[in-house]
Amino acid sequence: MIGPTCSSGARAGAPILWNAGMASVAFGATAPALTAADRPDGFKGFLRVVPNDLLGAAFVAKYVSEELGVKTVATIHDGSPYTEQLVKASRRAWASLAARWWRARRSRRPTPTCVRC
Repeated sequence: MIGPTCSSGARAGAPILWNAGMASVAFGATAPALTAADRPDGFKGFLRVVPNDLLGAAFVAKYVSEELGVKTVATIHDGSPYTEQLVKASRRAWASLAARWWRARRSRRPTPTCVRC
């Protein structure tokens, strides 16, 4: 199957598809846990054609720190698998640059994106 388009949908659907004998190939689900080496068996049939958020977070942190000169960062996220893992990846990336991570806050109101597919 081609899809889903987001990490929340992949987290919910990939095990169901794999248990039915179907692999899924996602083009927008970037949460690192979906393809981590220690992921549950239900995610073994999940593939993606885009890099995960560890790479994206490292790139953005380096660019913002080195090119824009920003040394302190804060984030707001909606609590979805995508944003929670992106915040964790970003925090690690910023720590590797010796930059200051100020705060990660969860919004009380989820955004109307792919929070609950």
